[in-house]
Amino acid sequence: MSNQSSAQPIEKKLEKQRAAKKQKQKTARTIAALCGTGLVVIGAVAFAVVKIYRSSGVHLQGTAMESTHYKVNNAMMSYLIDTTYQNYLDSVKGNKNADRPIKGKSLKKQHYGADQTWFDYLVQASSYSMTQTLKMCEAAYEADYSLTDAQIAECEAEAQSMDLSKYSDGIQVADVTEVLKLKRLANDYEIYAAENIEITEEELNEYYEKNSGAYANWDMLCFSIAWKDGSTNEKVPQSYKDVMKEVDKLTACTTPEAFKNEVYRFLIEERSKTTDTAKKMLDAIDVNVTGDSFDPEIAEWVLEGDAKQYDTKVLEYKDNCNVVVYMLTSEPTINQSDAVDVRVITLNKASSADESLTVSEAQTLLDDWKAAGGTETLFGEFALNNSSAFNLINTRGLYIGFSEESMEYGEEFRDWAFASDRKPGDTEIFELDSQVVIGYFVADNPYSADKAAAYQALYKKEIDALDTIADNFSVAQNINVINQLKY
Repeated sequence: MSNQSSAQPIEKKLEKQRAAKKQKQKTARTIAALCGTGLVVIGAVAFAVVKIYRSSGVHLQGTAMESTHYKVNNAMMSYLIDTTYQNYLDSVKGNKNADRPIKGKSLKKQHYGADQTWFDYLVQASSYSMTQTLKMCEAAYEADYSLTDAQIAECEAEAQSMDLSKYSDGIQVADVTEVLKLKRLANDYEIYAAENIEITEEELNEYYEKNSGAYANWDMLCFSIAWKDGSTNEKVPQSYKDVMKEVDKLTACTTPEAFKNEVYRFLIEERSKTTDTAKKMLDAIDVNVTGDSFDPEIAEWVLEGDAKQYDTKVLEYKDNCNVVVYMLTSEPTINQSDAVDVRVITLNKASSADESLTVSEAQTLLDDWKAAGGTETLFGEFALNNSSAFNLINTRGLYIGFSEESMEYGEEFRDWAFASDRKPGDTEIFELDSQVVIGYFVADNPYSADKAAAYQALYKKEIDALDTIADNFSVAQNINVINQLKY
């Protein structure tokens, strides 16, 4: 009894430590997201940041970071740290368990975690953000891209409008202006580069010819059976030998009906499934395949082999102790239906405790987008920063070649996208079972769905290349200079 009672507080302490560690990891990711190139919202900082006390401003003039053509002095670095600090506080607002530094006490004397101080943590986040910014600025310089006089004037006006008394001592309007200009240059160049990707007709035709099979569609039946090997799958009653007998029965089937009947019999008689469970599992064996999206070996069999309708193929995975039996139920066809280009922002309902809130969140996003200007470029920025559609985040929600046969976002979205009165710039919100989709109509696509999909693949490659373009440049961080800041 004494051992049990003494273990309880220890376990509670460990649980509290684990929760604290998870929160730190979460807030670190939030900081990184907030501080990414072009994502930091730099404005008036409504908090009493720890002041920098100094007898002179000499230490603010040292070079904290530099690339080939751009420099960040310590005053600019101080502004970045203050902004990062505010972003952190905003990210943990309302979270009683989140760590916060003690106001009025030096950030260099307060630990964030076991191996760094709060000052180190904020410097790390700020430096990461500015490193990405400077690298993208170098890419802009190499491409001979620069801000216009009007854009520079906007940065200057924004800096002038700030109440710098709420930032650390010594930060001047000129310092803030330089940070804003660098952030603006990096962000705008990335948008410019994405919007000016060019794919020639020759490139498209060559790519499509080599990869046309990837855009073929066909239907299959697919049933997986696990076997018991003595050490794994202990709940599986059949041995490998028994499973292969069942495989022989399935491969002997010559129609989809016979295949399904045999699967149903196996589930009921051999796996002791209930009628309802067996029917649900039976419904799941119907699959529609596009190219090699399902299994490259199956794609090769269908597209390059001699597979005919109702032929079967068996793939055995001994490492996983299972075998999969396929039946081709329809031969490959190419989707040559009409296509359109759309942009989408998706919000997962699971992210909200009250699913109705997700619809209101979508409406708020749409309202904010309209209030900010309502352009396609701006919609792309909203998609980049808010969408849960990871496959389209890099393209800023752009879906090139959405097919009139596609049901990816539901029938209502499909019908809206192909309505005869649809025009560029139209928007609409669609509620699905697991997500809410904000649609933006870009234009009719000049190609059929299969060729438009090839264009999308080429475009995505170019977009992905923008993520690595910054790797061609380097940024030096002068930590000794940064450490002179008195936080």
